[in-house]
Amino acid sequence: MSHFFCVAFILLLVPIQSSVAGQTGWLAAVPRARPEIIRDVKLEAAIIKALYEGVRDAAARDRVRYLYNRVDLNGDGRPETLVYLSGLAWCGSAGCVAFVFQTVEGKYELVTQISGVETPVIVSRKRTNDWNELIGYVRWGEVEGHTLRDYYAVLQYDGRTYPDQFPGSPPLGAGDRVTGTAYFSNVNADERGLPLTPGHRRPRDRRKR
Repeated sequence: MSHFFCVAFILLLVPIQSSVAGQTGWLAAVPRARPEIIRDVKLEAAIIKALYEGVRDAAARDRVRYLYNRVDLNGDGRPETLVYLSGLAWCGSAGCVAFVFQTVEGKYELVTQISGVETPVIVSRKRTNDWNELIGYVRWGEVEGHTLRDYYAVLQYDGRTYPDQFPGSPPLGAGDRVTGTAYFSNVNADERGLPLTPGHRRPRDRRKR
Protein backbone atom coordinates (compact mmCIF):
# COMPACT_ATOMS: atom_id res chain seq x y z
CA MET A 1 0.00 0.00 0.00
CA SER A 2 1.51 3.32 -1.07
CA HIS A 3 2.17 6.15 1.38
CA PHE A 4 -0.21 8.42 -0.57
CA PHE A 5 -3.02 5.88 -0.40
CA CYS A 6 -2.54 5.39 3.34
CA VAL A 7 -2.69 9.11 4.01
CA ALA A 8 -5.77 9.55 1.84
CA PHE A 9 -7.52 6.63 3.53
CA ILE A 10 -6.75 7.98 7.01
CA LEU A 11 -8.05 11.42 6.09
CA LEU A 12 -11.35 9.91 4.97
CA LEU A 13 -11.73 8.28 8.37
CA VAL A 14 -11.12 11.46 10.37
CA PRO A 15 -14.49 12.89 11.50
CA ILE A 16 -15.29 16.41 10.36
CA GLN A 17 -16.37 18.77 13.13
CA SER A 18 -19.50 20.91 12.66
CA SER A 19 -17.33 23.99 13.23
CA VAL A 20 -14.08 23.91 11.27
CA ALA A 21 -12.56 27.24 12.36
CA GLY A 22 -9.64 25.56 14.10
CA GLN A 23 -8.83 22.98 11.40
CA THR A 24 -6.90 25.31 9.11
CA GLY A 25 -4.28 27.80 10.21
CA TRP A 26 -5.61 30.79 8.35
CA LEU A 27 -9.08 30.36 9.83
CA ALA A 28 -7.74 30.49 13.37
CA ALA A 29 -6.89 34.17 12.92
CA VAL A 30 -10.33 35.14 11.59
CA PRO A 31 -12.37 36.98 14.26
CA ARG A 32 -15.66 35.40 15.28
CA ALA A 33 -18.95 37.17 15.86
CA ARG A 34 -21.45 36.01 18.43
CA PRO A 35 -24.98 35.42 17.13
CA GLU A 36 -27.81 37.75 18.09
CA ILE A 37 -29.91 36.66 21.06
CA ILE A 38 -33.00 38.86 20.67
CA ARG A 39 -35.90 37.37 18.75
CA ASP A 40 -37.12 39.38 15.77
CA VAL A 41 -40.78 38.77 14.89
CA LYS A 42 -40.48 40.19 11.37
CA LEU A 43 -37.39 38.12 10.67
CA GLU A 44 -39.12 34.96 11.89
CA ALA A 45 -42.08 35.69 9.63
CA ALA A 46 -39.70 36.10 6.68
CA ILE A 47 -37.96 32.79 7.49
CA ILE A 48 -41.28 30.97 7.77
CA LYS A 49 -42.44 32.44 4.46
CA ALA A 50 -39.22 31.36 2.73
CA LEU A 51 -39.41 27.85 4.15
CA TYR A 52 -43.09 27.06 4.03
CA GLU A 53 -44.90 29.42 1.68
CA GLY A 54 -48.01 27.65 0.47
CA VAL A 55 -47.66 24.74 2.93
CA ARG A 56 -50.21 25.24 5.67
CA ASP A 57 -49.19 24.48 9.26
CA ALA A 58 -45.83 23.01 8.20
CA ALA A 59 -43.92 25.46 10.38
CA ALA A 60 -45.83 24.30 13.44
CA ARG A 61 -44.87 20.66 12.80
CA ASP A 62 -41.15 21.14 12.27
CA ARG A 63 -38.83 21.77 15.19
CA VAL A 64 -36.53 24.41 13.76
CA ARG A 65 -34.02 26.61 15.53
CA TYR A 66 -32.06 29.43 13.99
CA LEU A 67 -29.07 31.68 14.53
CA TYR A 68 -28.72 35.09 12.95
CA ASN A 69 -26.38 38.04 12.62
CA ARG A 70 -26.72 41.43 11.02
CA VAL A 71 -23.85 42.44 8.75
CA ASP A 72 -23.56 45.01 5.99
CA LEU A 73 -22.72 42.93 2.93
CA ASN A 74 -22.99 45.59 0.26
CA GLY A 75 -21.45 48.62 1.98
CA ASP A 76 -24.57 50.77 1.90
CA GLY A 77 -24.55 51.34 5.65
CA ARG A 78 -27.64 49.18 6.20
CA PRO A 79 -27.09 45.64 7.48
CA GLU A 80 -28.25 42.52 5.72
CA THR A 81 -29.18 39.49 7.85
CA LEU A 82 -27.46 36.10 7.78
CA VAL A 83 -29.58 33.22 9.10
CA TYR A 84 -28.47 29.65 9.83
CA LEU A 85 -31.11 26.96 10.42
CA SER A 86 -31.04 23.73 12.38
CA GLY A 87 -33.74 21.08 11.93
CA LEU A 88 -34.21 17.57 10.55
CA ALA A 89 -36.02 18.82 7.46
CA TRP A 90 -33.36 21.40 6.65
CA CYS A 91 -30.08 19.62 7.38
CA GLY A 92 -28.35 16.72 5.68
CA SER A 93 -24.97 15.11 5.21
CA ALA A 94 -23.71 18.16 3.30
CA GLY A 95 -24.83 20.68 5.93
CA CYS A 96 -27.86 22.83 6.68
CA VAL A 97 -29.74 25.72 5.10
CA ALA A 98 -28.87 29.39 5.43
CA PHE A 99 -30.53 32.58 4.22
CA VAL A 100 -29.40 36.06 3.30
CA PHE A 101 -32.08 38.71 3.79
CA GLN A 102 -32.02 42.35 2.77
CA THR A 103 -34.16 44.97 4.50
CA VAL A 104 -36.20 47.04 2.08
CA GLU A 105 -38.59 49.67 3.42
CA GLY A 106 -38.68 47.94 6.79
CA LYS A 107 -39.38 44.48 5.35
CA TYR A 108 -37.11 41.46 5.01
CA GLU A 109 -36.63 40.40 1.40
CA LEU A 110 -34.88 37.15 0.55
CA VAL A 111 -31.61 37.56 -1.36
CA THR A 112 -30.73 33.88 -1.48
CA GLN A 113 -31.29 30.50 0.16
CA ILE A 114 -28.07 28.51 0.48
CA SER A 115 -27.88 24.74 1.03
CA GLY A 116 -24.96 22.60 2.14
CA VAL A 117 -23.87 25.07 4.81
CA GLU A 118 -21.34 24.02 7.44
CA THR A 119 -20.39 26.44 10.19
CA PRO A 120 -18.74 28.86 10.31
CA VAL A 121 -19.79 31.07 7.41
CA ILE A 122 -17.00 33.51 6.65
CA VAL A 123 -17.93 36.96 5.39
CA SER A 124 -14.80 37.90 3.46
CA ARG A 125 -13.55 41.45 3.10
CA LYS A 126 -13.14 40.70 -0.59
CA ARG A 127 -16.08 41.84 -2.72
CA THR A 128 -17.57 40.91 -6.06
CA ASN A 129 -20.14 43.21 -7.66
CA ASP A 130 -19.96 45.36 -4.50
CA TRP A 131 -21.05 42.53 -2.16
CA ASN A 132 -18.80 40.63 0.25
CA GLU A 133 -17.92 37.11 -0.78
CA LEU A 134 -19.06 34.23 1.44
CA ILE A 135 -16.73 31.35 2.28
CA GLY A 136 -17.81 27.97 3.63
CA TYR A 137 -16.39 24.50 4.25
CA VAL A 138 -17.42 21.69 1.88
CA ARG A 139 -17.02 17.98 2.61
CA TRP A 140 -17.12 17.13 -1.09
CA GLY A 141 -18.44 18.62 -4.30
CA GLU A 142 -18.21 18.41 -8.08
CA VAL A 143 -16.35 21.41 -9.50
CA GLU A 144 -15.93 21.54 -13.28
CA GLY A 145 -16.16 17.76 -13.54
CA HIS A 146 -13.71 17.09 -10.72
CA THR A 147 -14.60 15.79 -7.27
CA LEU A 148 -13.07 17.89 -4.50
CA ARG A 149 -13.08 16.92 -0.83
CA ASP A 150 -12.54 18.94 2.33
CA TYR A 151 -12.17 22.34 0.71
CA TYR A 152 -13.40 25.89 1.21
CA ALA A 153 -15.82 27.21 -1.39
CA VAL A 154 -16.44 30.84 -2.32
CA LEU A 155 -19.87 32.29 -3.13
CA GLN A 156 -19.75 35.46 -5.21
CA TYR A 157 -22.65 37.86 -5.67
CA ASP A 158 -23.63 38.00 -9.35
CA GLY A 159 -25.36 41.36 -9.25
CA ARG A 160 -28.67 39.89 -8.15
CA THR A 161 -28.03 37.02 -5.75
CA TYR A 162 -25.50 34.50 -4.40
CA PRO A 163 -25.25 30.89 -5.64
CA ASP A 164 -27.67 28.56 -3.87
CA GLN A 165 -25.15 26.10 -2.44
CA PHE A 166 -21.57 25.78 -1.23
CA PRO A 167 -20.94 22.24 -2.56
CA GLY A 168 -19.84 22.54 -6.18
CA SER A 169 -18.95 26.21 -5.91
CA PRO A 170 -15.40 27.29 -6.84
CA PRO A 171 -12.72 26.58 -4.22
CA LEU A 172 -10.72 29.17 -2.38
CA GLY A 173 -7.34 29.60 -4.02
CA ALA A 174 -4.47 27.81 -2.32
CA GLY A 175 -2.58 31.06 -1.85
CA ASP A 176 -5.54 33.23 -0.94
CA ARG A 177 -5.41 34.96 2.42
CA VAL A 178 -8.76 35.12 4.18
CA THR A 179 -9.69 38.37 5.86
CA GLY A 180 -13.14 38.85 7.27
CA THR A 181 -15.36 37.60 10.08
CA ALA A 182 -16.65 34.13 10.99
CA TYR A 183 -20.33 33.77 11.86
CA PHE A 184 -22.07 30.89 13.69
CA SER A 185 -18.69 29.54 14.81
CA ASN A 186 -18.54 27.07 17.72
CA VAL A 187 -22.26 27.48 18.41
CA ASN A 188 -24.57 24.49 18.65
CA ALA A 189 -27.72 25.71 16.94
CA ASP A 190 -29.72 22.75 18.30
CA GLU A 191 -29.05 23.95 21.83
CA ARG A 192 -28.48 27.70 21.57
CA GLY A 193 -30.50 28.58 18.52
CA LEU A 194 -33.72 30.55 18.83
CA PRO A 195 -36.86 28.46 18.29
CA LEU A 196 -38.74 29.31 15.12
CA THR A 197 -42.24 29.66 16.52
CA PRO A 198 -45.15 30.50 14.21
CA GLY A 199 -47.46 33.12 15.64
CA HIS A 200 -44.87 34.44 18.12
CA ARG A 201 -45.76 37.93 19.25
CA ARG A 202 -44.10 40.55 21.40
CA PRO A 203 -45.57 40.98 24.90
CA ARG A 204 -48.49 43.35 24.95
CA ASP A 205 -47.88 46.89 26.06
CA ARG A 206 -49.57 47.08 29.46
CA ARG A 207 -49.29 50.82 29.80
CA LYS A 208 -52.54 52.79 30.02
CA ARG A 209 -53.61 54.40 26.81
